[in-house]
Amino acid sequence: MWQMSAVAYRRLGTAGSVAAVVGGWAAGSLPARDPWGLWVPHGSTLTTSAAVLAYAGLTVLVVAWWQYGRAGASVRETLVTLAWWTAPMLLAPPLHSADVYSYIAQGAMVVEGHDVYVEGPSVLDPGGLGGDAAASVGGHWTDTPAPYGPFFLVLARGVTSLTGGTIVPAVLGMRLVAVAALVLIVWALRRLAREHGRSESTALWLGALNPLLLMHVVGGVHNDGLMTGLMLAGVVLALRGRWITGSVLVALAVMVKSPAAVALLFIGVLVTSSATGPLRRRLAKGLLAPGLVAAAVAVATTLLAGTGFGWLGTQSVAGTIHTALSATSDIGLGLGHLLRPVTGTDPRR
Repeated sequence: MWQMSAVAYRRLGTAGSVAAVVGGWAAGSLPARDPWGLWVPHGSTLTTSAAVLAYAGLTVLVVAWWQYGRAGASVRETLVTLAWWTAPMLLAPPLHSADVYSYIAQGAMVVEGHDVYVEGPSVLDPGGLGGDAAASVGGHWTDTPAPYGPFFLVLARGVTSLTGGTIVPAVLGMRLVAVAALVLIVWALRRLAREHGRSESTALWLGALNPLLLMHVVGGVHNDGLMTGLMLAGVVLALRGRWITGSVLVALAVMVKSPAAVALLFIGVLVTSSATGPLRRRLAKGLLAPGLVAAAVAVATTLLAGTGFGWLGTQSVAGTIHTALSATSDIGLGLGHLLRPVTGTDPRR
């Protein structure tokens, strides 16, 4: 099969990214209200056509990415390609997700003194700060408490305060956070590859240039990118012997979304293997020390944020929302119905 150069695949992927974004201007996750009139519906015919264009562009981007990985590009070339593919998404409306509206609304709730771990965005005044964002939140999340940690809510509060909660600048402000997270992911991936004698270019191709990550983190403005970036950076530092600083970064990742806590187990293994003395003492240090550092950071972050410790009780919130397009959710719900006669529990709880 004829193989194009890395530059040719870069251009092909850029065309796909542009098409996905152009389609997103009419078929993206548009807000319910946009006082600037930029991100507004344009009728069913145009929306359908735009959706076809967006998915066609995404398909082209995926093909270009796959072939790019076989082109033997250098680290510098891959970083340039990442910039080309990301640039069209910077000013786009949210793509394939409305979660960013929840972030903005929750930031407004913190500004106004609402308890985000008890109430949902529906408590906001429709005409006040964050009202447009609250009106744009998906139906499942309107009355749902925030499952996110205080560190992320402080960032959301800052963006909402600086932009006055106006939809377009607020979304773009949250996208800047997502781009910063992408930069952190790139930094960490390069160093992780270097630590293990692997190809930095391959690591970037698989972990940062990946269309799934670009669409999810930059296009969709999901906070998973910030969680991942902090977690990876913490692991890098732990591998270099700076496990305390690494545990601090992982703790901040947990203060975005709790699944990052699994990285503490990895750091614990590193601490155990590098410690000296009897096995029992080394195991105790590895099992307890990273967790204690992370717990201290979590307490300090929560107190400084002023949002309270309600996040400890909302970590199962996402599990109560059933998304029909999620195969894993469908399987879990199906198994729950099958096991209900045995367990006597409601599979939706």
